[in-house]
Amino acid sequence: MLRQDYILRMIQQLAQAVGRLTARARTEDPAGVYAELHAALAEAEKRAEDLLADLGGIDLPRDTILRLFRYRSATGRFADAENSLFDLVDRGLANSAVIGEGQEFYRRLLDLEDAQLAAGELPRDEVIEGQAELEVASVGS
Repeated sequence: MLRQDYILRMIQQLAQAVGRLTARARTEDPAGVYAELHAALAEAEKRAEDLLADLGGIDLPRDTILRLFRYRSATGRFADAENSLFDLVDRGLANSAVIGEGQEFYRRLLDLEDAQLAAGELPRDEVIEGQAELEVASVGS
C-alpha cells in the first residue's frame, strides 16, 4: 500500500510538472521548456527504476508487469521489456492478448535498425530467439 501511494504521488508530481511546463511553452521559449520537460521525465524514470530495484524479488501483480512491459517497450528499453514479457509467460499470467502484444513487440523490433536494437540492449539475434520462444509459449497456452 505504501509503495502504491509513493508511485501515485510520483505520477501526480510528474503530471503537475508537465502541466506547468506545457502552460509555459505557450508563452516562453519552447526549446527551453522542452529541455526542462526532458529533464523532469528523465528524473521520473530514474526514480521509478530505483523503486523497481528496491522491490527486488517481490512478485509484482500481472497488471503491473504488463504496464512495465508496455512502458519499457515504448521507451526503447527492449531487453527490460522482454524480461517483463517473459515474466508474465513464465508465471502463467500471459493470456492470448498478452501473447499477441508480445508478438507485435517482436514484429516492431524486427523493423528497427541494428543500432536501435543495440541501444535497447536487445540485439537482432536475441529478438529472433525471443520471438521463437514466445511462439512456442503461445502454442502451449
